[in-house]
Amino acid sequence: MASVKYDYAEMIWYEIKEAAEQDRVALLPVATYEDHGPHLPVDVDVVLTTEICRRAAVRIPDEVVLVPPVGHGYSPHHMDFHGTITIRWIRSSIMLKMSVAAWRIMDLSGY
Repeated sequence: MASVKYDYAEMIWYEIKEAAEQDRVALLPVATYEDHGPHLPVDVDVVLTTEICRRAAVRIPDEVVLVPPVGHGYSPHHMDFHGTITIRWIRSSIMLKMSVAAWRIMDLSGY
């Protein structure tokens, strides 16, 4: 028996179409690149949030598709620190609505 693919990045376009037709939920990691002091890299939120979502998807691959993370958000309060990536709040909201428009979305915020 073939295993069910759950990783969007590893799927072919028609597999994505089939997953959407199966009404699988798009599991969307949402985090940002920002400072966390001198002891952690700027990608820690993205890495941890994506891994949590990946571990969930492994357990229920026939119910979800792990889509690529949204790796930037609204972080103006971190702009005094080098490495932070931020976008305007309105763009962040619109982007999430448009990201996976054909799917039911469950986003996991790693902020």
